[in-house]
Formats: sequence, C-alpha cells, structure tokens
Amino acid sequence: MNPIYKDDLAGLEAFYRRYRSPYDAPGEVLPAADADLDAIAERIVVAIPDAPRLRHSTLRVKHDALTREFDGKSELHLLHSVVIAVLRRDDPPVAAEVLFHRIWSEQTDRMCSELPTRWLISAATTFSTFGRNEAQRRAGLAISTLFAMLKLTESERLFAGLAPRLAHGPNPKIRHKLPMDLPPYRLLGGELDRLMLHDVFSAAKGDPPMERLARELFDRINQSENTMFRRLAQLRQYEEQKQNMRRFNRKQRELKERKEKSIRDRLSDFLRRGGPGQDG
Repeated sequence: MNPIYKDDLAGLEAFYRRYRSPYDAPGEVLPAADADLDAIAERIVVAIPDAPRLRHSTLRVKHDALTREFDGKSELHLLHSVVIAVLRRDDPPVAAEVLFHRIWSEQTDRMCSELPTRWLISAATTFSTFGRNEAQRRAGLAISTLFAMLKLTESERLFAGLAPRLAHGPNPKIRHKLPMDLPPYRLLGGELDRLMLHDVFSAAKGDPPMERLARELFDRINQSENTMFRRLAQLRQYEEQKQNMRRFNRKQRELKERKEKSIRDRLSDFLRRGGPGQDG
C-alpha cells in the first residue's frame, strides 16, 4: 500500500511549521503581564461586525475577528483566546505565557464554568506545550489528543450519515480485522474506554488549575448525549436488559418446571397410595 502521508514525519513537520510564523507586534494587542484580570473580566466584549476574516494576518485582525465569537461575553474570554493564538506561534512574548498562567491560576473557576468546550480544549493544548510542571504538560497533551481523536471519530461518523445519538442496533458487527492486526475491543464487556478516561484525566493530579480543567472536561464528556462514550453506555444498557430478560425467562421456566414436577410428584404419590381413603 502507498503511504497515507507520503513525506513521512518530515512532511508532517513541514506542514506544522506553516502555522507557526509569529505575529508582528503582539505587544500592541496584549495587555501588560501584570494587568488587572478582575477588571478585564468585568468588561464586556462588543463585536466588531466588519472585522476581516483573514486566516493569516496580524494579531489585531485576529483579535477583532474573535470579538464576534465572544460578543456579549467577558473580555477575559477574548483575552484568553488571543493569548492562546499568540502562544501557538513561534517565539511568543513572555507576557503571553505569564498572562495564560495567571488566567488559569487566578480565574480558574470562571474559565471552567463559562468557556465553551472548544476553548477549554485549546487551553489544555496550550498547557501541553507551556505547562510549568509535569502534570500540566502530561495532562494537557493527553486531553488534547483525546478530544482530537473524538472530533475525528464523530466527524467521520457524520460523514457516513449516522446521527450522533443513534446507538448501533443489536449485533451489527462485521467480521473484519482491525487495522494493523490490533485485537478488537469488546464493546459490551470491555474496559478500554474506562481505563483510557482514567489515564487521561488522572494525569492532572497534583496541579490545582489542571485538575479543575480536567474535571470540567470529564464532566462534560460524562454528561454528553451524542458521543461514542454515550453510545457505548447505551449498548451496554441494551445488553444488560437482554441478559436480565434471559435471566427472567430462565427463572420462569425453572418455576414452571418445578411446578410441573410438584404436580407429577403429588399425582404419583396419590396413585401409589391407591387413591382417596386408602392406606398405601
């Protein structure tokens, strides 16, 4: 088979580098590293409706375009997104990294409760590169990878015409090998999803901001209605219901058999004693 990515890892690295050129003059947009975050959080974003939508441009253009996404929200959300945009480019200013960590140490609860999931994932991705300790970097990478694969999986499912909330019917499995001879996962009795989620989110232990971020993202997965994790739970629920029904039917058969045996035994005993009024 021809390789999927013909230029190998070097080609992936070259592709990655295309998105790393630093913004010009980020200091003209970013506040000082010691800015008052509480004051910024109290201000409300007003969208700039005619801001251009250029993918590769100045940080000012990026900032103005993001005002549409955060219109009516706290300016802290906007600042957080701009800081992440700067940190994703090469040679970011020190102030951007300082602001990112200040936001997540001083405004943790606000960010977790108010930010959309995509920006929480972006924060985790930023921690994977700029984390100040092993827990932040390890958990950030694990969470980022988990959600990237989840996004790919769910997007391919939509492309195949399958609704996100639609669990597969009973026994739909096609008997094919998995790629690269991987052993198939037992969807109904397996533990891979539980173990994977445990490993990803427990990696954040030991760092309060990262623990809070990880907990928030796990809770959102746990409450989601349209992911593979919910569909797995539904499949297991269906299987448990089938097993319960089989156990119920088996007990009913056993009760019927015992009842029939009891009638036969009593009839046999009756006949052995010679009928009513007779001493056996």
